[in-house]
Amino acid sequence: MKLTAAIGIGALTISGTCAAIQPPPLNPLELSIHHVAISVANVNVESAWYAKVLGLDKVFCSTSSDRSECWMWIPGFRIDLIQQKGSTRIDRRFGPMRQGWLHLSLQTPIIREALDRLRSDDVHVQVFRYKNGHIMRLLMEDPEGNQIELHAYQGGPATKPGYHPG
Repeated sequence: MKLTAAIGIGALTISGTCAAIQPPPLNPLELSIHHVAISVANVNVESAWYAKVLGLDKVFCSTSSDRSECWMWIPGFRIDLIQQKGSTRIDRRFGPMRQGWLHLSLQTPIIREALDRLRSDDVHVQVFRYKNGHIMRLLMEDPEGNQIELHAYQGGPATKPGYHPG
């Protein structure tokens, strides 16, 4: 790009090239979610819950002398449930008072249907709504108390901070 500037009565010419300033890419490493792993006390109870309640497929299970695991899958995402011999949940406090995983949030375009299905399966669900009454998110716990959130789909992956429709 050539720049030319005129000052006062005389003309001053500044020549050179100027590269267009590009903002940094939003995801320079092109990251996407592959899986999360959850340490559990009973992999059989947990995997049955994730299959029945959330509809995840059990795609792999293995057992050794000190470890059992099941991989629970939906297209584009996997949850590895791992039961390690000798592991314990040290801190039973909830929310930000407990270090480690606070909750897993998934999104769905059929939030109302999801709520109906969860209720028909007798899952205790907390419902959070936007000011206009539409469902924003659903909170529940798996059998071991890990918090699961289902968020109303807003047209893409997680929204930017501060975005609250409705």
